[in-house]
Amino acid sequence: MSWIDEELERRRKEDAARAASLSEESSRRNIVVNGLPWAWNHLVDAIVSDIEKFNALSDRHAEARVSASQVDVHWLGKAAPLLTIKPDAEKFAIVYIQPSEAPKKLKVVLNEYSDPYLWAEVEGQLTFERASELLLKPILFP
Repeated sequence: MSWIDEELERRRKEDAARAASLSEESSRRNIVVNGLPWAWNHLVDAIVSDIEKFNALSDRHAEARVSASQVDVHWLGKAAPLLTIKPDAEKFAIVYIQPSEAPKKLKVVLNEYSDPYLWAEVEGQLTFERASELLLKPILFP
């Protein structure tokens, strides 16, 4: 085999490896994007459940206004949200915003079985119940 044949073969192998890597990354991104609604629904369920528990045991009452694209948590009868939570498919995350604070996010990542879960920078891997606590505790118990 001449050096030209060797070089062409080496470049073909590099191109094939690069294409396979891009395909694998694209597939992984699709799995995360498809898992985001699942994670979103589980987080919303945990938040609504926690607010119901809080309302049953507290003198103050909160409500979660849930739409397809976000959840706003308010004190009952008040217009201004205490917390806004929404999925962000481009960032593979769930973004949450408290008034007068910069937006923060919970990442949606995959475990070794390609199941989505939530990840917070400080906390690491979170259950949906723990994520709900992380989001609600600062506003319900300031």
